[in-house]
Amino acid sequence: MDVEEEKFAEGKKQIAEVATRYAGQHGLQPRKIRWDERGFDLMLIFETDRHQVDIPFSVDEVAYYPEGVGNDVTKRKIRDKFAGLSI
Repeated sequence: MDVEEEKFAEGKKQIAEVATRYAGQHGLQPRKIRWDERGFDLMLIFETDRHQVDIPFSVDEVAYYPEGVGNDVTKRKIRDKFAGLSI
């Protein structure tokens, strides 16, 4: 695995951890977390027993997440998706 692939894999891991943390704040536990590639975008698919939350990300957003680039925007996107379930 080269440096770029490692950075990308680490970004996916860290974003999934953030999603799990925000989901837990809303009483949700993941049954399954997976990534789906859709052209130049990725979709984090977070499944629970009663819900499925799809969160879109750009490839760059995932790749640069471990470096702290745009993390506040990424976290807000994740938080808003889970907060929408509470409404």
